Amino acid sequence: MNFQPVSITDQVMRSLLQKAVRRGNTTMVNSVLQYFIQTGQDKWLRNRLAVITAEECWPYLGSPTHDYITLTTAIKNKDAAGLGSVALAYKNKSYYVPPDAATVEVAELLERPNYFFENTRNYKLDYPQHKFMEKAKEAYHKSTHEGDKATALAAAYLVAKHGVPQVQHTTQPTQPEFPIWVAFDKHTTLGGDAIIEAARSIGVDASSALWIAFYIEGSKCSNLAPSPWWDKYLQCRYYAHNISPEEAQDKWERLVPVLKDLLKNRVEDIKDVLSRYSPVEEAQMSLF
Repeated sequence: MNFQPVSITDQVMRSLLQKAVRRGNTTMVNSVLQYFIQTGQDKWLRNRLAVITAEECWPYLGSPTHDYITLTTAIKNKDAAGLGSVALAYKNKSYYVPPDAATVEVAELLERPNYFFENTRNYKLDYPQHKFMEKAKEAYHKSTHEGDKATALAAAYLVAKHGVPQVQHTTQPTQPEFPIWVAFDKHTTLGGDAIIEAARSIGVDASSALWIAFYIEGSKCSNLAPSPWWDKYLQCRYYAHNISPEEAQDKWERLVPVLKDLLKNRVEDIKDVLSRYSPVEEAQMSLF
Protein backbone atom coordinates (compact mmCIF):
# COMPACT_ATOMS: atom_id res chain seq x y z
CA MET A 1 0.00 0.00 0.00
CA ASN A 2 1.29 3.45 -0.95
CA PHE A 3 0.93 6.19 1.65
CA GLN A 4 0.89 9.86 0.73
CA PRO A 5 3.20 12.02 2.84
CA VAL A 6 1.37 14.16 5.39
CA SER A 7 2.19 17.87 5.41
CA ILE A 8 3.58 19.51 8.54
CA THR A 9 0.34 21.47 8.98
CA ASP A 10 -1.85 18.41 8.49
CA GLN A 11 0.20 16.51 11.09
CA VAL A 12 -0.55 19.17 13.67
CA MET A 13 -4.20 19.49 12.65
CA ARG A 14 -4.73 15.73 12.95
CA SER A 15 -3.18 15.78 16.39
CA LEU A 16 -5.18 18.86 17.36
CA LEU A 17 -8.45 17.20 16.34
CA GLN A 18 -7.91 14.21 18.60
CA LYS A 19 -6.66 16.33 21.51
CA ALA A 20 -9.77 18.51 21.28
CA VAL A 21 -12.02 15.44 21.15
CA ARG A 22 -10.32 14.08 24.27
CA ARG A 23 -10.79 17.33 26.15
CA GLY A 24 -14.41 17.76 25.15
CA ASN A 25 -13.81 21.06 23.35
CA THR A 26 -16.49 21.21 20.66
CA THR A 27 -15.45 24.71 19.55
CA MET A 28 -11.94 23.58 18.64
CA VAL A 29 -13.20 20.33 17.10
CA ASN A 30 -15.55 22.35 14.90
CA SER A 31 -12.72 24.66 13.83
CA VAL A 32 -10.42 21.80 12.89
CA LEU A 33 -13.22 19.99 11.05
CA GLN A 34 -13.71 23.13 8.96
CA TYR A 35 -10.05 23.02 8.00
CA PHE A 36 -10.20 19.41 6.84
CA ILE A 37 -13.53 19.74 5.03
CA GLN A 38 -12.53 22.90 3.20
CA THR A 39 -9.15 21.48 2.18
CA GLY A 40 -10.85 18.47 0.59
CA GLN A 41 -9.96 15.88 3.24
CA ASP A 42 -13.48 14.55 3.80
CA LYS A 43 -12.43 10.94 3.17
CA TRP A 44 -9.71 11.09 5.82
CA LEU A 45 -12.21 12.47 8.35
CA ARG A 46 -14.68 9.66 7.67
CA ASN A 47 -12.03 6.96 7.88
CA ARG A 48 -10.50 8.38 11.03
CA LEU A 49 -13.76 8.74 12.98
CA ALA A 50 -14.12 5.03 13.76
CA VAL A 51 -10.45 4.78 14.73
CA ILE A 52 -10.57 7.76 17.12
CA THR A 53 -13.82 6.48 18.61
CA ALA A 54 -12.34 3.07 19.40
CA GLU A 55 -9.42 4.73 21.15
CA GLU A 56 -11.19 7.51 23.03
CA CYS A 57 -14.68 6.17 23.79
CA TRP A 58 -15.04 2.62 22.50
CA PRO A 59 -18.69 2.13 23.63
CA TYR A 60 -19.70 4.92 21.21
CA LEU A 61 -18.83 2.61 18.29
CA GLY A 62 -22.21 1.00 18.98
CA SER A 63 -24.17 4.23 18.51
CA PRO A 64 -26.58 4.26 15.52
CA THR A 65 -25.53 7.85 14.80
CA HIS A 66 -21.89 8.71 14.70
CA ASP A 67 -20.19 12.10 14.39
CA TYR A 68 -17.23 14.00 15.82
CA ILE A 69 -19.19 16.54 17.82
CA THR A 70 -21.24 13.93 19.69
CA LEU A 71 -18.07 11.92 20.30
CA THR A 72 -16.49 15.06 21.74
CA THR A 73 -19.27 15.48 24.31
CA ALA A 74 -19.15 11.80 25.32
CA ILE A 75 -17.56 10.87 28.63
CA LYS A 76 -14.47 9.04 27.47
CA ASN A 77 -13.61 5.40 28.12
CA LYS A 78 -10.11 4.26 27.15
CA ASP A 79 -10.30 0.59 28.15
CA ALA A 80 -10.13 -0.65 24.56
CA ALA A 81 -6.99 1.44 23.97
CA GLY A 82 -5.49 0.12 27.20
CA LEU A 83 -6.32 -3.55 26.63
CA GLY A 84 -5.29 -3.39 22.98
CA SER A 85 -1.97 -1.77 23.88
CA VAL A 86 -0.98 -4.24 26.60
CA ALA A 87 -2.08 -7.20 24.46
CA LEU A 88 0.00 -5.94 21.54
CA ALA A 89 3.01 -5.42 23.81
CA TYR A 90 2.52 -8.90 25.28
CA LYS A 91 2.38 -10.42 21.79
CA ASN A 92 5.42 -8.52 20.52
CA LYS A 93 7.31 -8.72 23.84
CA SER A 94 7.83 -4.95 23.58
CA TYR A 95 7.89 -4.49 27.36
CA TYR A 96 6.84 -6.49 30.38
CA VAL A 97 3.09 -6.99 30.76
CA PRO A 98 1.79 -9.14 33.64
CA PRO A 99 -0.23 -11.90 31.94
CA ASP A 100 -3.93 -12.28 32.64
CA ALA A 101 -6.72 -14.04 30.76
CA ALA A 102 -7.94 -11.04 28.74
CA THR A 103 -4.46 -9.85 27.77
CA VAL A 104 -3.44 -13.33 26.61
CA GLU A 105 -6.71 -13.89 24.73
CA VAL A 106 -6.53 -10.58 22.85
CA ALA A 107 -2.83 -11.16 22.10
CA GLU A 108 -3.79 -14.51 20.56
CA LEU A 109 -6.66 -12.93 18.60
CA LEU A 110 -4.22 -10.39 17.14
CA GLU A 111 -2.51 -13.34 15.46
CA ARG A 112 -5.74 -14.19 13.59
CA PRO A 113 -8.11 -11.21 13.63
CA ASN A 114 -10.04 -12.27 10.54
CA TYR A 115 -10.92 -15.58 12.19
CA PHE A 116 -12.23 -13.72 15.22
CA PHE A 117 -14.44 -11.34 13.23
CA GLU A 118 -15.75 -14.14 11.00
CA ASN A 119 -16.63 -16.42 13.93
CA THR A 120 -18.26 -14.07 16.41
CA ARG A 121 -21.25 -16.43 16.48
CA ASN A 122 -19.18 -18.47 18.93
CA TYR A 123 -19.88 -15.74 21.51
CA LYS A 124 -23.72 -15.94 21.19
CA LEU A 125 -24.09 -12.21 20.62
CA ASP A 126 -27.33 -10.26 20.74
CA TYR A 127 -28.34 -7.72 18.07
CA PRO A 128 -26.58 -4.67 19.61
CA GLN A 129 -23.41 -6.72 19.99
CA HIS A 130 -23.57 -7.84 16.35
CA LYS A 131 -24.00 -4.25 15.18
CA PHE A 132 -21.10 -3.18 17.37
CA MET A 133 -18.93 -5.91 15.84
CA GLU A 134 -19.58 -4.47 12.40
CA LYS A 135 -18.36 -1.05 13.54
CA ALA A 136 -15.32 -2.54 15.32
CA LYS A 137 -14.43 -4.52 12.22
CA GLU A 138 -14.72 -1.34 10.16
CA ALA A 139 -12.42 0.48 12.59
CA TYR A 140 -9.95 -2.42 12.42
CA HIS A 141 -9.74 -2.39 8.64
CA LYS A 142 -9.58 1.41 8.40
CA SER A 143 -6.63 1.48 10.80
CA THR A 144 -3.15 1.70 9.31
CA HIS A 145 -1.21 1.43 12.57
CA GLU A 146 -0.95 -1.85 14.47
CA GLY A 147 -1.76 -0.08 17.74
CA ASP A 148 -5.03 1.25 16.29
CA LYS A 149 -5.88 -2.21 14.97
CA ALA A 150 -5.24 -3.72 18.40
CA THR A 151 -7.54 -1.12 19.97
CA ALA A 152 -10.38 -1.90 17.55
CA LEU A 153 -10.03 -5.62 18.16
CA ALA A 154 -9.93 -5.08 21.93
CA ALA A 155 -13.18 -3.09 21.69
CA ALA A 156 -14.80 -6.02 19.89
CA TYR A 157 -13.49 -8.43 22.51
CA LEU A 158 -14.83 -6.32 25.38
CA VAL A 159 -18.28 -6.20 23.80
CA ALA A 160 -18.29 -9.94 23.11
CA LYS A 161 -17.46 -10.59 26.77
CA HIS A 162 -19.41 -7.86 28.53
CA GLY A 163 -21.99 -6.36 26.16
CA VAL A 164 -22.35 -2.79 24.92
CA PRO A 165 -22.05 -0.17 27.71
CA GLN A 166 -24.24 2.92 27.65
CA VAL A 167 -22.51 6.11 26.57
CA GLN A 168 -22.92 9.13 28.83
CA HIS A 169 -22.52 12.71 27.63
CA THR A 170 -21.65 15.94 29.36
CA THR A 171 -22.36 19.60 28.70
CA GLN A 172 -19.65 20.70 31.10
CA PRO A 173 -17.91 23.72 29.54
CA THR A 174 -14.28 23.36 28.61
CA GLN A 175 -11.51 25.91 29.00
CA PRO A 176 -12.27 28.79 26.60
CA GLU A 177 -8.68 29.15 25.38
CA PHE A 178 -7.72 25.72 24.09
CA PRO A 179 -3.99 24.97 24.63
CA ILE A 180 -3.02 24.49 20.98
CA TRP A 181 0.58 23.77 21.93
CA VAL A 182 -0.43 20.30 23.22
CA ALA A 183 -1.05 19.24 19.60
CA PHE A 184 2.70 19.38 19.01
CA ASP A 185 3.50 15.94 20.40
CA LYS A 186 5.73 13.03 19.40
CA HIS A 187 3.38 12.18 16.53
CA THR A 188 4.26 15.42 14.76
CA THR A 189 7.63 16.38 13.31
CA LEU A 190 7.64 19.83 14.89
CA GLY A 191 6.46 18.52 18.24
CA GLY A 192 8.97 15.72 18.41
CA ASP A 193 11.83 18.08 17.59
CA ALA A 194 10.66 20.65 20.17
CA ILE A 195 10.28 18.06 22.94
CA ILE A 196 13.77 16.71 22.29
CA GLU A 197 15.26 20.22 22.27
CA ALA A 198 13.44 21.13 25.50
CA ALA A 199 14.57 17.90 27.18
CA ARG A 200 18.20 18.42 26.26
CA SER A 201 18.13 22.00 27.50
CA ILE A 202 17.13 20.93 31.03
CA GLY A 203 19.01 17.63 31.16
CA VAL A 204 16.09 15.21 30.78
CA ASP A 205 16.43 12.03 28.74
CA ALA A 206 14.94 12.82 25.32
CA SER A 207 13.32 9.43 24.70
CA SER A 208 11.62 9.55 28.10
CA ALA A 209 10.47 13.12 27.48
CA LEU A 210 8.67 12.09 24.28
CA TRP A 211 6.44 9.53 25.94
CA ILE A 212 6.04 11.54 29.16
CA ALA A 213 4.70 14.44 27.08
CA PHE A 214 2.14 12.22 25.41
CA TYR A 215 0.89 10.23 28.39
CA ILE A 216 0.74 13.12 30.86
CA GLU A 217 -0.46 15.89 28.56
CA GLY A 218 -1.29 14.63 25.08
CA SER A 219 -3.62 11.81 26.12
CA LYS A 220 -5.39 13.88 28.79
CA CYS A 221 -9.19 13.65 28.79
CA SER A 222 -11.44 16.22 30.44
CA ASN A 223 -14.07 13.62 31.40
CA LEU A 224 -12.79 10.07 31.69
CA ALA A 225 -14.84 7.16 33.03
CA PRO A 226 -13.00 4.56 35.13
CA SER A 227 -10.76 2.75 32.65
CA PRO A 228 -8.79 0.05 34.50
CA TRP A 229 -7.19 -1.32 31.33
CA TRP A 230 -5.85 2.12 30.48
CA ASP A 231 -4.51 2.38 34.02
CA LYS A 232 -2.77 -0.97 33.61
CA TYR A 233 -1.24 0.19 30.35
CA LEU A 234 0.17 3.32 31.98
CA GLN A 235 1.53 1.28 34.89
CA CYS A 236 3.33 -1.01 32.44
CA ARG A 237 4.81 1.95 30.60
CA TYR A 238 6.08 3.58 33.79
CA TYR A 239 7.60 0.28 34.85
CA ALA A 240 9.24 -0.18 31.44
CA HIS A 241 10.86 3.26 31.70
CA ASN A 242 11.85 2.68 35.35
CA ILE A 243 10.16 5.85 36.49
CA SER A 244 7.32 6.59 38.90
CA PRO A 245 4.27 8.70 37.95
CA GLU A 246 5.45 11.32 40.43
CA GLU A 247 8.91 11.50 38.85
CA ALA A 248 7.38 11.73 35.38
CA GLN A 249 5.08 14.55 36.50
CA ASP A 250 8.05 16.43 37.99
CA LYS A 251 10.01 16.15 34.73
CA TRP A 252 6.99 17.26 32.74
CA GLU A 253 6.44 20.35 34.88
CA ARG A 254 10.05 21.35 34.21
CA LEU A 255 9.63 20.73 30.48
CA VAL A 256 6.38 22.66 29.98
CA PRO A 257 7.63 26.28 30.18
CA VAL A 258 10.59 25.52 27.90
CA LEU A 259 8.36 23.70 25.44
CA LYS A 260 5.74 26.44 25.36
CA ASP A 261 8.42 29.01 24.60
CA LEU A 262 9.86 26.92 21.78
CA LEU A 263 6.41 26.43 20.24
CA LYS A 264 4.92 29.91 20.67
CA ASN A 265 5.50 30.95 17.06
CA ARG A 266 4.23 27.61 15.76
CA VAL A 267 1.06 28.02 17.81
CA GLU A 268 0.45 31.43 16.21
CA ASP A 269 0.90 29.83 12.78
CA ILE A 270 -1.81 27.28 13.55
CA LYS A 271 -4.16 29.98 14.86
CA ASP A 272 -3.62 31.83 11.59
CA VAL A 273 -4.45 28.72 9.55
CA LEU A 274 -7.64 28.08 11.53
CA SER A 275 -8.76 31.69 11.03
CA ARG A 276 -8.78 31.31 7.25
CA TYR A 277 -11.73 28.94 7.08
CA SER A 278 -15.35 30.09 7.27
CA PRO A 279 -17.98 28.25 9.33
CA VAL A 280 -19.33 25.02 7.86
CA GLU A 281 -23.05 24.62 7.31
CA GLU A 282 -24.75 22.59 10.05
CA ALA A 283 -26.07 20.07 7.51
CA GLN A 284 -22.57 19.47 6.21
CA MET A 285 -21.15 19.12 9.72
CA SER A 286 -23.60 16.30 10.47
CA LEU A 287 -21.70 14.11 8.01
CA PHE A 288 -18.75 14.08 10.37
